[in-house]
Parts: sequence; structure tokens; C-alpha cells
Amino acid sequence: MQDSQQNTFTSAQCLTQLAVLVDCDAPMEELQKTVGGADEEERAVLAKVLERTELLDTQGAPRPGAFYILGALGTAEQAAYILRRTLWHLEHEKFSTALSSFTAGARERPDEWVLGFSSNPLTINYWDAIHPILRERGLKNTSVSALLGFRESIPVVTGESSRGQKDVLEFFARNPELLEHDFWELFWVDGLLYETYGHGRGDTVALVRLLTSHYAGFRDRVLDECLAAMRRDFRETRIFGCSTVGWSPPLPRTCGACHSYWPYWRHRSRLLSVLLWIRWREQCQQ
Repeated sequence: MQDSQQNTFTSAQCLTQLAVLVDCDAPMEELQKTVGGADEEERAVLAKVLERTELLDTQGAPRPGAFYILGALGTAEQAAYILRRTLWHLEHEKFSTALSSFTAGARERPDEWVLGFSSNPLTINYWDAIHPILRERGLKNTSVSALLGFRESIPVVTGESSRGQKDVLEFFARNPELLEHDFWELFWVDGLLYETYGHGRGDTVALVRLLTSHYAGFRDRVLDECLAAMRRDFRETRIFGCSTVGWSPPLPRTCGACHSYWPYWRHRSRLLSVLLWIRWREQCQQ
């Protein structure tokens, strides 16, 4: 009983101290000294400070300490909602400052919290911030929201110029595990692959062709994944191709190697027909 009273008193002291530090915009290091080492139960108590914490100052600029507190103390659902409500209108520099401070707090949370936050549909635009934590801990998240966040974070390329190609290659060089695992997960969920990505600014076919030209074996894997996606009878199949060359497909029923593909040829897009034509030619040459 005495221990319980002591813990309550200590928690109350910490909460009061934390509220003062947040109100006076104390450096993040000071806040970390107060919060650091607290377990999740203690953080739930300290999270009461969020009820009176303003994340932006009177000029609309982010308060780094407040965003740190949100990541360090808020629930995954609460943090996702508040970030979405607060950050959507901020310019790039302010957005980055806020998200960096939030991530510092999120790094203190357990795996379950990080996975829950990154699986929330409201966090798609924060993939860049949360993915490094997942990678550092060896965690994989293949939820639809996490995969959408990954897809939208890939640098934009189009078929009209070479702009953005270097950024794409550097992006995957920094995150090789994405090309080994996450990229292929996009082929397994209906609706995750469209003709565009990056908020409609990127060309998915151009992206695939760029990666095909730089990674050995990538083209064969794309073809296999596209054929597998066809057999899952997805509603949207137009993207499952890697070329826009206007070849007309031959009659595959005359080729035993492609006889099993015939049911998939008749009601699909031109891109998909091109895809099968490529595979048919390769198999006939073997």
C-alpha cells in the first residue's frame, strides 16, 4: 500500500514537472530525462500532459518538445490522429521538424506500438519517418497501410525524362530490403499496384523498367509476379506489364509451352498481353 502511494506521488511529481517543461518549451534533452526509462504503464499516466499541450506555437510553427512528447507518450491511435490533424497544412520544413521530433519519441516505444502506428491508415504519409525504426529493429510490416506508405514514398519517375531516376536508385540502395521483400508484396494485394504512384505523379511502368535495367533477375521476377497476380483474379490488371510496345500476341494455343496461359489472354489489357507475349517468346526460345 505504501509502495502504491509512493508510486502515485512520484508519478504526480513527474507529471507536474513534465507539464512545466513542455509549457516553457524546454530542450528535448530535458524532456527525455524526465520521460526516459518510463515503462508503458508509467507513460500512460504521463500522457495526461497531452491534454493541455499545444503542438504549434502562436505563429503556427511546430514545437519540437511537444511533438516529442506525442511520440513518447501518446497511444499509437492517438498519435496517428493528432499528426494527421496537425501536419497536413504545414510547409515542408516545418513538417520535417515536427516529424523528426515525433520520431525521437517514437523510438522509445516498444515494437507493438511501432507496428500499430505504422499499420494505421492515417500514417501513410509518415512512412519515411517510421520505416527506419522498423528496419533498425528487424521488423516487417506488410499491412495495406504500410505498403501504401512505401509505394507513395518511392521517388517519382516518368517515361518522359530521366528525372528522378537517380533518386529511385539511391532510395533502394539505402533500403535494399525493400527490393528484396516489400516491393513484391505490392503484387499480392488487390489494388496496391496502379499505373501511377507517388500521389499520381509517377509512372509505375517507367519505374519497373528502370529497376529492370539495373538489377539482375528483376525482369524475370516481375513477369512471374504478374502472372501469379493474374491467377488471383484481381479486379485491376492493367498494370501487370513491363512494356508498352504495341505487339499483338500470337495464338498461344499453338505453343504447348504457353497452353496453360491461354485462359488469361482473352479479357485482359494490352499491357498484360504484351507481358504474356514476352514470356511466350522466352519459353519458346528455351
